Amino acid sequence: MKILGMILVALLMVFTNSAVAVENSISSFSYLGTWSNVKISQSEDPHAEGFSVSLWQIDGKTVGTLRHYVGPPFDAPVGELQEVSLDHNTGKISFAAKLTIGSIFSGSDDKPQPSMDFYTFEGIVSGAKLTGTFTMKRLNPTRLLKKTKKADVILLSDNYENEFWKNIDYKEWKKFQAGAIKATGPRW
Repeated sequence: MKILGMILVALLMVFTNSAVAVENSISSFSYLGTWSNVKISQSEDPHAEGFSVSLWQIDGKTVGTLRHYVGPPFDAPVGELQEVSLDHNTGKISFAAKLTIGSIFSGSDDKPQPSMDFYTFEGIVSGAKLTGTFTMKRLNPTRLLKKTKKADVILLSDNYENEFWKNIDYKEWKKFQAGAIKATGPRW
């Protein structure tokens, strides 16, 4: 039992030191931009709809987030971008993201369960515009979408967000993103 405890403590130290080493080894971190087409209704109970994409460069690798506003104008569902491909010469960009945009009722008991929404994007980023097509699939086994949904979009640079993101370092960014994903990230 003592040996098992010592092994677990040693493994914890190795993983903790590895995470710190990775964080300390980040040599290049820069904000590329945020593009959005989010519209907020002007009513007593405002609602928002649209997409927001934010991109960063970390040691030559492009990372980012996708937010899909489908209700209140705050705390939109968010997902980390996966499989990001960005050609800096042509502006061609593609990525995928997992989100949970709500609850669905499925199965015989009709209990709510988090939606399993999978997005892909293909398009072009050029300075103040991100244009292209989002494709969304619902992957819940009991409520698969019969058809994928597609949305052609033109997202414009969001200058307010730009100022916020330009002034933080990698550690602050990582902490902020972890909190956002925990609060409104995918539940699958």
